[in-house]
This record gives sequence, C-alpha cells and structure tokens, in this order.
Amino acid sequence: MPRGVKKEKVAVEKENILTPFAKIGKVDKNRFAKMAVKMGISQEELLGLAVQAVVKGKVKFEKKSIYEVK
Repeated sequence: MPRGVKKEKVAVEKENILTPFAKIGKVDKNRFAKMAVKMGISQEELLGLAVQAVVKGKVKFEKKSIYEVK
C-alpha cells in the first residue's frame, strides 16, 4: 500500500451474549445489549445479575412448555 494511504477499517459487528439463543428474538437481544451499555456494565455482568435475581426469587421467572403430539 502506498505511503499516506490509510487502510479502511472493517466494521466488525459486536456480538451479543444472547446470540446463541435462537428462541430469543433479535429485538429482545438488542434491548438487552443496550440496557447493559446504559447501565455501564458488561453484558456478562448484567446476565449474571439477572440470573441471581431469579435464583433469589426477586424476579418472577416463567417457563413455557410446548408439547408435541405424534
């Protein structure tokens, strides 16, 4: 590359910690990531706080079951 020519940086999309969870909607994943940024903590820390709140019974956790009849 010639001198004085700046190489363009490739935009890398920041991965959301919830990306592997296919059943969570993209809007909810983005909302989670934005909430972590707004609170000034990492996504991992926010997820840890959420899990602790559920375990301690501070937040109601609902689980939906779907049964397939064959």
